[in-house]
Amino acid sequence: SFPRGTKIVIKLKSDSREFSREAEVEKIINKFSQFISFPIRLNGQQLNSLQAIWYREKREVTEDEYERFYEQTADTKVPYKFKLHFSTDIPLAIKSLLYVP
Repeated sequence: SFPRGTKIVIKLKSDSREFSREAEVEKIINKFSQFISFPIRLNGQQLNSLQAIWYREKREVTEDEYERFYEQTADTKVPYKFKLHFSTDIPLAIKSLLYVP
């Protein structure tokens, strides 16, 4: 049986060695791949722990999840003043989450 998932191997030129450092790879993954629904692991550690809570129904998301999501995406411990979790399917399918700091 084959293991599930994808393994990515990147070959870099010598003048691009800074991109081979684990901290740099982790920073790039956290910046661009935070809301991918499949786990992204680097040396056995899962890096993308946030879920896209705007895709879930409002009644399924707890206030604690809203607060933790805001703290991690805004990179602050200062609480938000207001939030709007909005979804519609007519005429377009739109799902959004807006925070007012």
